[in-house]
Amino acid sequence: MKRILSLALFLTFTIPGKAQIDPNRSFKLGAPIRGMSNYGWKLFLMTDDGLYYWGKKVPEMGKGAYVCSPLGNSFFLATEKGDLIQYNTNDFEKQDDFNISLKDEKFTRIFFEGKGQEMYGITSLGRLIRIYPGKGKETLKPVQKGFNGLKIAWNPNLNTFLTSRAKQLQYARLDGKPATTTLNLDRSVTAIQVEPAKYEILAGLDNGKVAVIDQGLTQKKNTLNIGVASITSLAYHPVDHYLFAGDITGKLHVYDLRKKKIIFSKKIHASSVDIRILRNANGKINLVTIGNDAEIKSWSVDKLAPDYNRIVNEKLAASEVTYIKKDSKESQQDYQNRTSQENLSKFLSDRKQDLIDSLASTLRVQGNPNLMVKGDSLTLDVKPFKPVTFYAAAGSVTLATMDSLRFMLHEDNDFSPRRFNLTFTNGKKLRYDSNAPMAVKKTEVPLELAREIAQEEQTLRDELAVLVANMKKRGELNNVELSMESSLKTEKDSLGRDELNLHVTFMYRGTKGEGSGASADYPSGKFKLSDSRAASTLVDFMLRTAKEQLWKHMNNETRVTFRLTGSTDKMKVSSKIPYNNEFGPFREYPYYFQGDLAGLNVDPTTGITENSQLGFLRTYGVRDYLEKVKSSFSTTKNKYEHYSEEGDGIGPEFRKVKIEVILHDINKKNAGG
Repeated sequence: MKRILSLALFLTFTIPGKAQIDPNRSFKLGAPIRGMSNYGWKLFLMTDDGLYYWGKKVPEMGKGAYVCSPLGNSFFLATEKGDLIQYNTNDFEKQDDFNISLKDEKFTRIFFEGKGQEMYGITSLGRLIRIYPGKGKETLKPVQKGFNGLKIAWNPNLNTFLTSRAKQLQYARLDGKPATTTLNLDRSVTAIQVEPAKYEILAGLDNGKVAVIDQGLTQKKNTLNIGVASITSLAYHPVDHYLFAGDITGKLHVYDLRKKKIIFSKKIHASSVDIRILRNANGKINLVTIGNDAEIKSWSVDKLAPDYNRIVNEKLAASEVTYIKKDSKESQQDYQNRTSQENLSKFLSDRKQDLIDSLASTLRVQGNPNLMVKGDSLTLDVKPFKPVTFYAAAGSVTLATMDSLRFMLHEDNDFSPRRFNLTFTNGKKLRYDSNAPMAVKKTEVPLELAREIAQEEQTLRDELAVLVANMKKRGELNNVELSMESSLKTEKDSLGRDELNLHVTFMYRGTKGEGSGASADYPSGKFKLSDSRAASTLVDFMLRTAKEQLWKHMNNETRVTFRLTGSTDKMKVSSKIPYNNEFGPFREYPYYFQGDLAGLNVDPTTGITENSQLGFLRTYGVRDYLEKVKSSFSTTKNKYEHYSEEGDGIGPEFRKVKIEVILHDINKKNAGG
């Protein structure tokens, strides 16, 4: 007889084994290391006998205050003699030498704001000074006094510096006026870290704890127990649920934010550990540490378990966007029925279960589980999860098979069996069900608005398909594909507040030869919008879409972000391509290359020598046109972000232009605001 059991789960599982991070590289330098500055994997270290690049001494550079530009091309050194020297980070060649002599004081620290557009320095007399590097005479502008001994970090969300002294946190006023936003803690602050993606401030304290504070300094959200010694440095894992902390005794700690406990703690340096997180283009993450000795150490974090809850939530959100889309062959009634709240909830619940089971299956050791009987209790051991014990009054039984195994994923990142069926050799069957509900976070996107957007998208996709087909018949769009899609997303603004944003993406991509005639893609070395029929057609269609459809979600107060991407293939630029200031000269202009913030330099003297420049200029051609033409975006509050990418191979399929238009906070418009 089949027995149905609804029993509470006694134990959840944890993957056995000690969580750890592994040292994978180290360098011992000629003298104790006093500090470091980096751009990605470009790492500079200041020691008692001069500057090093990783394990190699750079004799061309002296000692003093130093900083690597967040745009990656330059390293600045403020010498004790009063010079500000700019070096190229690729070959260490001197680029510029500026005289910044200060009477009776010198710079003890120099640093940039977030995107490398402004440089600041703190002097030996505690003055904060804005530095304007340029040819010839150097310009210095005092900003504020009283920065002696301050810890300082840039907050890109609020565009200002966070500072700390003793028990107080406050934001610096860059207009020279006294700070107004402050927070007093009950212990001295020994380290600070701004986490813009989380809209948080981390404050390491002198008792080994870490205070987690909202970025507005209005409240302390949490306190993490790291150790007992003063914290000297802090960093979140850039993707997953870990906090890395160094302390004054030379220990490195790894704190699991989901399990709320330390999972690694080890003395690795002489004292005062400083941490940097390095991440390469392939996403590989390493820690780099120093600590008042002559050694720099690199640590792999590959053995740390990923945040399974993050993975499930990201994939679930993507699945919801896909589910809401309307098929061109779907009738209006069928679409309304399929996307009802009841059907959507069931789809998300089933999809979440499938995702959880898929992740758990990657961990499970194959083979039959072990079954142990003790009195009226059965214990099922499914490796590598902790055993599940439940009451069954089964007597002496031997397990034959187990099937229909489904899992739960808990907030602490652990899995446990949700339900399963057991069949015993004596023919008895047993079903275990934890009866735990499948919690699916209620969608934050209004269903009716999501449906409206999906139907608008389908109309636009049909119109685009007709346009492309007709142009291809006339031989005007050879060897390219044009596409568009849209989605609603609940995201955070710079202050951490929820806003409902509409993302509409238009893209063209090259294709392998499909007929005679010149390709509508950019010819080799060209970058103006008029050089590509595909790019100009895409922009015109985007502007027509804004006029005919998007205007319903816009007004003059709407903030619009244009995220522009220009992609080339991997074929290198063989000879310098002329650039005649079509869009003006660019010097350390912030953009993103392969996803990382970088600084672009191009003018008639340099010409175009790299794919990164070519991809950027194609995006700027789009921007130049949008800024000049009268359109629905002429009165909105516009922001542009430029992305350049180099493909993994050679061929037209790796070349593309993508225009992502983000209408922010559209609820205001749809609510009549």
